[in-house]
Amino acid sequence: MPYLMGILIVGMIVAMVATGMRLISPQTLFFPFVMLLAATSLFRGNDNKMRTEEVDAERADYLRYLSVVRDNIRAQAAEQRAAAQWSHPEPEALASVPGSRRQWERDPHDPDFLVLRAGRHSAPLATTLRVNDTADEVDLEPVSHSALRSLLDTQRTVRDVPTGIDVTKVSRITVLGDHAQVRAALRAWLAQAVTWHDPTVLGVALASPDLEGSDWSWLKWLPHVDIPGQADGVGPARYLAADADELVEMLGPNLLDRPAFTGAAADALRHLLIVVDDPEYDVTASTLGVGRAGVTVVHYSATPPHREQYSDPEKPILEVTDGAIQRWQTGGWQPYIDNADEFGVDEAAHLARRLSRWDSNPTHAGLRSAATRGASFTTLLGIPDASRLDVPALWAPRRRDDELRVPIGVTATGEPLMFDLKDEAEGGMGPHGLMIGMTGSGKSQTLMSILLALLTTHSADRLIVIYADFKGEAGADSFRNFPQVVAVISNMAEKKSLADRFADTLRGEVARRETLLREAGRRVQGSAFNSVLEYENARESGAAGTFDLPPIPTLFVVADEFTLMLADHPEYAELFDYVARKGRSFRIHILFASQTLDVGKIKDIDKNTSYRIGLKVASPSVSRQIIGVEDAYHIESGKEHKGIGFLVPAPGATPIKFRSTYVDGIYEPPRTTKARVVQALPEPKIFTAAAVEVDPGTVIATADAEEPAGPPRKLIATVGEQLARYGPRAPSCGCRRWTNRSRSPHCWPGPRCRPALALAARRDRQAVRDAPRSAGVRRSVVGWKHGDPRRSQVRQIHCTADVYAFGRQPALTARGDVLLSGLRWRTTAFAGGSGPCRQRRVGAGTRTHPAYLR
Repeated sequence: MPYLMGILIVGMIVAMVATGMRLISPQTLFFPFVMLLAATSLFRGNDNKMRTEEVDAERADYLRYLSVVRDNIRAQAAEQRAAAQWSHPEPEALASVPGSRRQWERDPHDPDFLVLRAGRHSAPLATTLRVNDTADEVDLEPVSHSALRSLLDTQRTVRDVPTGIDVTKVSRITVLGDHAQVRAALRAWLAQAVTWHDPTVLGVALASPDLEGSDWSWLKWLPHVDIPGQADGVGPARYLAADADELVEMLGPNLLDRPAFTGAAADALRHLLIVVDDPEYDVTASTLGVGRAGVTVVHYSATPPHREQYSDPEKPILEVTDGAIQRWQTGGWQPYIDNADEFGVDEAAHLARRLSRWDSNPTHAGLRSAATRGASFTTLLGIPDASRLDVPALWAPRRRDDELRVPIGVTATGEPLMFDLKDEAEGGMGPHGLMIGMTGSGKSQTLMSILLALLTTHSADRLIVIYADFKGEAGADSFRNFPQVVAVISNMAEKKSLADRFADTLRGEVARRETLLREAGRRVQGSAFNSVLEYENARESGAAGTFDLPPIPTLFVVADEFTLMLADHPEYAELFDYVARKGRSFRIHILFASQTLDVGKIKDIDKNTSYRIGLKVASPSVSRQIIGVEDAYHIESGKEHKGIGFLVPAPGATPIKFRSTYVDGIYEPPRTTKARVVQALPEPKIFTAAAVEVDPGTVIATADAEEPAGPPRKLIATVGEQLARYGPRAPSCGCRRWTNRSRSPHCWPGPRCRPALALAARRDRQAVRDAPRSAGVRRSVVGWKHGDPRRSQVRQIHCTADVYAFGRQPALTARGDVLLSGLRWRTTAFAGGSGPCRQRRVGAGTRTHPAYLR
């Protein structure tokens, strides 16, 4: 149509010129331009119509996008509500918690510690909403903008979410309202407190004129109200009184000796929750009106606040009315809890009786680990007092499924994390593993937790350990005196000889176990045993007594900072690969630990590992290499997150998040004052909430807490000293028991030997002098190659009876190889033997020089 109008205008002008109309008025010439303008307007009108259709389509797409976003937000809100419901369930559900693993699950370092549910209220959405808000959407499309604003305003709040009061952040709570409603609400708060927190971290006290009434008499059953070390006529004394001043006298130093309230965490103090159900008592004028660390006073009052009274965040004022709770803000009341919780008298009594079965001074008191947020080494192993170990019970024989299986920490759900060192063919995670964690991640803490758990529960005839630390940190030295520890090798970076000795030890142990399985198998079944498992099956079948088969303990090798070792000694990569492949059958298990992972240097070591432990790492790529996902990279930094990591028990398995126990701290044995009632003539008494007078014929025997003897000691040293006194030391696994410092030699109890040669290094001269001379000892000098600066004398013993092997030689048969791991070249002379000796090298690249007797 616009084109047609243009053609007509041009044609009109041409016609006027052609007909001879030379004189054209200005009005006539203006007419075509008016028509052209009208045609342009018509064209633009059609163009606007097309843009409106496009905007409608874009608006529909945008609204569909907002609908998808709304669904995602609702899913996030449902997860947030479910998480809050799990942490703060309904008061009616608390009766099922006692006796379950969730009882008393919260500790001072938990985020919900002493957060007491008060009801349901609206809460902000935990997920941050990010929606594009461009100028076009705001200025040109009001419908889409209105839908966006409505979405944000509606979905930013999650309704009907369990909401709690953090009583650690307040020193006093004043509650107003109907007395019956207030008591029902306070019962719900107390029920939450005593269900989730054990008496070692929370104490409850009550002052009420109606102490024996049904509203509060149920508190007498709770272990949280017991006064430590005090007793009355029916048992432990209780922080329950009819008068507030009397209660203050009961609390005594436990209240008055505390520092002033600051709002900060008071982890070292047992938190006191004091309820004063007396509207006539003036708390502000008493000792309870002074804020103290670790104390929260809940006072029922009938005096409303003044209309100009300032609202103190540390001393909130609440009002329970019409099933809701309001909070006083300067100038008036504001909604605080939409639906307040209430707890009935009968339900409270039932819950208290269920909790009364547990003692107010449990055996794990004082053994909690602040660094691991709750579960400690002693609680996981069921040890009441680590300073008084029952070693026979800890080292008692185990079922094969439980062998080498110990807890080393707790998972994210609070369950013990079991570390199973056995081979995967026997139902374990082994034999070899890999642990990576950057500085400050808690790698040493996790290693020490694994070692201490294994050494505490397994004797030297079932487990022996070699701890090799290339950097020489103090963690390795802590296990030096444990009887199961064969060698502690530290600071290998500065002494190459230590690294060489470590390599010789591993090679020698593989050869020794292979020889033992071959010789024992030939005697028992006519052919060599393929593995230690077959060897143990033969021992259990009765062959041990017939053929003299000694136990073969599992050798657990911890190679800490092994990547640094490979950087200085790249040839050791082949050694680790060799030992890892051969060790599967010989019960030689290696745990490789390091701060970083250099795939180019470790070669095939990671391919021989079964389980992986990833602590905090420096990059997402390292996390993916270790556990398959980036979760180890996203672990938060800081002291509070040390020891947090992920365990992959098998290749391809789902990573398990855990926190290892903290075992490197000072151990404080549980010290509690014990009190008991001894009656000459026992007779029944009524158990009341108030104190019960003691009969004249009753004696309260009190035993004061024992003072620790000597200076404070770490947990590892406390356990290690007891194990060393009890059990025999570990065999030397084919080599002398050695560390950076020399120790007395110890021979692995191998097969009985016929006369042979045994050599001892110069450092063992005293041991040579003390050898039995009835066997016919003759000495001669054997040394290094002439001119070698490492030249050293050794002494030779020829025994006609059993061989006494000193230094690093195993006791073998007369026509076997005697490994001289300390000799770098050849011996110069042998005297006193039954025949001439000749030298022979064993294995390519080894540094051992065996002597063969004809």
